[in-house]
Formats: sequence, C-alpha cells, structure tokens
Amino acid sequence: MQSFPYGVALFFIISGFVIPFSLQKMSWVGFSINRILRIMPTYFVGFSVTLLAIMISSEYFSKEWPFSIREVLIHYIPGIRDIMWSRGIDGIVWTLEIEMKFYVVCALLIVWFRQQSLKVFFAPVALFAFALYLNRMIPVWGNTNASAWQLAMTYMTVSQYVIYMFIGVLFHYLYRGKIDANKAYLGIGGLFAMFCIHWWAGPYSVNLGVAWSYAFALLTFTFSYSFPNLFKSNRVFDFLADISYPTRASPFSASVLKF
Repeated sequence: MQSFPYGVALFFIISGFVIPFSLQKMSWVGFSINRILRIMPTYFVGFSVTLLAIMISSEYFSKEWPFSIREVLIHYIPGIRDIMWSRGIDGIVWTLEIEMKFYVVCALLIVWFRQQSLKVFFAPVALFAFALYLNRMIPVWGNTNASAWQLAMTYMTVSQYVIYMFIGVLFHYLYRGKIDANKAYLGIGGLFAMFCIHWWAGPYSVNLGVAWSYAFALLTFTFSYSFPNLFKSNRVFDFLADISYPTRASPFSASVLKF
C-alpha cells in the first residue's frame, strides 16, 4: 500500500460523506458561491507560494522559467487545467481538480440531494456507462480527432474518482437513515467494483495496483464509521483538519512538511 494514494482515497471518501450536509442548507447558487469562497482564496495564496518557490529555484540554479503565462493563468482556476489539456505545474492539486468536478455533479443533482433521494446514485452509474463507451472510442479518436481524444482522456480520469467519491455519499445516506445497512454496504461494494472495473478497462490500467490503497482507505473509513467512539475530537486531530486544505493547496508547503 502506498501512503499518498491512501491519503487521497481517504480524503475523497470523507469529502463525499460531508458535502451532502452542505447541500441540505443551500441552493445550488449558494452552494457554488460557498465552495468558491472556501477554496479560491486559500488556493490562490498556496499556488502563488508554489510559483515563488519555482522562481527562486530557477534563479538559484540559473534555469529558465519553465512555464508559459497561459499555463500559469489556467492553474489559478482549479478544475479547468485538465479540460484545457494544459501541462501540470505540480503533482498534488489534481485532487482538488477532481473535487471541483464532484462539486459540479452535486450542484446539478442538488434537488435530489435536498430530497435525500436515492436517485443521486444514477450519477455514478451513468458516469460508469459513458466511460465504457468512451473507452471504446479513445483508440479511434487517438488517430482521427485529437480534441475528442483529449477530452475523453480527461473524462476517464475524472469519472473514475467521482464514482469513488460517491462511496462517501452512500455512507452519508446510511448515516442519515435513508438506506438500510445491508443495501448500503451492497451499494458500496457495487460502487467500488465499478471504480475498479473502470480503472482496469480504461487507459490507465497500468496503475491498477494502486487500487489496493483505495481499498484500504475504504476499509479504514468503514472501521471509523462503525466505531466512532474510538475517534473522538482532540487538539491533534482538530489541528490536522484545520491545516489539511491549506497544506494541500500549496505543493511547496507540502514538500517542506514532508522533509
């Protein structure tokens, strides 16, 4: 099991679990504004710190600035870099890009979320079915339509992880008593199976071994959900929760903490 994918997977499930709470209190406009105000200021500062670190490093080692203005500007709006097929400046913020797509899906389904309807789970099924179709078309478009190929490759990455995040949504429905435990755990198993099949059948199957980290993260969350008294709030956990997003928003800061 690799520690970084494990942490990412745990974050995805937790996000899927907590976001529906916000959807109960807001309209889709309010939810969208809330997410923008929650994410953008911190991300703007964190990414600026990353750029400053790259600039200092380039000057120190007498290297040319490696990124275009377009690439930098695209990165300041998390969630569009992969759609625009722009080169990545860091290797961490892709998780935020996935989450932004998840927010869009949630905003589109907000009526069902507010009704606490199980119809929201049509979304991961639809994402999975469309991914299977695109997987057949990718080899064709790779030779005939570069733009379609790029968008399809982006979709294959995003849809895979959004499906996984809906595991957290299903835990939320179980927590709210909107589905009984047997059906919930059957659904969780089904979502994880779709996630793995998507990975196995898709263009990134070479990394399928990493799915073990996602399985262990699911087991960790399931254990924590089943025995909440073992994980009571304390200063250490509260501190880590407070710095989790600011740290992730700045890959440079994450690297400093790592070393």
